[in-house]
Amino acid sequence: GVCLAGKQPLNTMSDGSNQKDFIENADGSLLLDHKGQPISVDKFLSTKPLRKEVSTRQGPGGMKLSYMGGDVITKTLNEAFGYDGWSLEVKDKTQLDPMKDDKGRYIVAFTATVRITHLRTGAFREDCGAGDAIDRSLASASGNALKGAVTDAMKRAARHFGEKLGNSLYHDDFSVNKAPNTLKDACDMLDLERAKGRFGFDKDRKKMIP
Repeated sequence: GVCLAGKQPLNTMSDGSNQKDFIENADGSLLLDHKGQPISVDKFLSTKPLRKEVSTRQGPGGMKLSYMGGDVITKTLNEAFGYDGWSLEVKDKTQLDPMKDDKGRYIVAFTATVRITHLRTGAFREDCGAGDAIDRSLASASGNALKGAVTDAMKRAARHFGEKLGNSLYHDDFSVNKAPNTLKDACDMLDLERAKGRFGFDKDRKKMIP
């Protein structure tokens, strides 16, 4: 699907001034990294998902595909924006004509478009998804297909907010076996990647040191 994004950037107030958001603990205190520094929402969303947050399934030709479940995406959105800091809106849904298989079961498919909005800034991401289901009950098949389409669209929209929400899974070099085990590992990996991007690889820097 094609992502639609709001014009107002994340962590920017309506008057255009910058205001960093930080990740909070359950008691309202700021979540600190292992260096004692508060973790901004921007940095949190830029880290890779943890290994425990990524699942795998068999794909075409025996390929192993990595994915994040809808429950993990919801949990991560709550951690990043707060449970009352974001909204999910179904912008459109379309049901394809139901069919019956040779066993008399209904085959139903839906497509859906959803929008996820960060309420404080108004920044939003929008994308589409699809879902299908088979059941002897038309109502059950329809409900499960629609739920699948909305969940698929939610995951696709959420990934445009950052690597933590699944965007990193689309990179060719992503491997679940190399995913960080802890948030500390994830922050260290991000810091190293940013340093390499700005200053070159460690071995290259060492060559330049007299």
